[in-house]
Amino acid sequence: MLKPSWPAWLRMSSPMPLNDTSYLLRLSDNSDWQFTSTTDTAEWEWLNFFASTLGLPVLENDGSAVENGILICSEKRKSECLLAMGASHWGVNARVNEFQLGPLAVYSTPGSNHLMHVVPNDESHKDWLMSMWYGLYPLYPQLLRMGHLPLHAGLATWRGQGILFAAPGGTGKSTTMRRLPMDWDVHCDDESWLVNADAGLFSHPLPTWSDLVLRGERKSWNSPHASPAKAIVFLRQAESVKINRLSPAECATLLKQATEQILRRAWAVLPPPDLNKVRARVFELADERSRSLHGYLLDLNLTDPFWTTLEVALMKDIAIT
Repeated sequence: MLKPSWPAWLRMSSPMPLNDTSYLLRLSDNSDWQFTSTTDTAEWEWLNFFASTLGLPVLENDGSAVENGILICSEKRKSECLLAMGASHWGVNARVNEFQLGPLAVYSTPGSNHLMHVVPNDESHKDWLMSMWYGLYPLYPQLLRMGHLPLHAGLATWRGQGILFAAPGGTGKSTTMRRLPMDWDVHCDDESWLVNADAGLFSHPLPTWSDLVLRGERKSWNSPHASPAKAIVFLRQAESVKINRLSPAECATLLKQATEQILRRAWAVLPPPDLNKVRARVFELADERSRSLHGYLLDLNLTDPFWTTLEVALMKDIAIT
C-alpha cells in the first residue's frame, strides 16, 4: 500500500484547511518537491504566482509519495501549521530551526526534508517577490546532498544539447546570451541546476528573479524542463574572440566558483557548523562533474560573433551535427 503524500499526512493530523491542488517540481533524476498551501487567499495567490513563474505543473492527485514537501502559510497560521508539521512529520518534540531570509521565514528540523515557509502579505509586492526568490534557497543543501550543483550560469540549447554559460556578475552573461543567434534556444540567463541522473548530466533553468523584483517584468520559465548538459562555457571580457579548452582540474575550479556564487545568497539558511562540510561537498561535486562536462574559457567582446568560434569547438569536441 502506497503511503499518502505529505499534504495528506497534514490533513490527517490537523483540521487545518489545505488546498486540494499542489504544484510539483520534479528534476531529471526524479527527485521532487511538492508545494502546497493553506486555503487562505494570500498564501494561495503567492503559491500560484510562484508556480507560474517556475512553470510548475499542478499535482492534483496527492495519492503518491513525495519525499520533499514545502508548506506555504501566513504569519497568522504559523502556530497552527507548526503544530501540524510536528504531529505529521517532524515529531512533536523535534527541535525546529527558524531562519529569516529577508521577508521569508523558513522552518525546518534536522533529519527531515519537509519545510515550512511563512510568507509575507502582499502589501509590498517587492517583499512578496523577494520571498519567492528566497523560497528556493533552503533547497540548495538538499540539492548538494543529492549530488546536484546549483550554478550561477545561464542555459541554452544548440542542436538539442545543453550548453551552460557561467560568469561572475557584471561580466556580461545576460548580454552574451541575448546575442546568441536564432538557432540557439535560451532557457535562462542567471541560474541553472546541474543534475546528476542515471542517464547522465542534465540542466534545469531557474528564474532570473531580479528581472521581476528590480525591473518589474512579468516572466515565466520552465524549470522542470531538462536539457542534456554537455558543456560549460566560462566567459571573460577581452578585445578579441578566443576559446580555450579547459582541463578537468581547471573546469572544476571554475565550477566550484560558479556554485559558490549562488550559495553565497543562501548561506543564511545553513547552520554555521555545516559551512565547512558544504564547501567540501561543493569541491567534491565540482571535481566529479568536471570529468563529464566539456569546459571552455571563452574570451569575447561586444561586437564580434563569438558563437561561430564556440560552435566550431562544440562540433569538434562533442560531435554535434
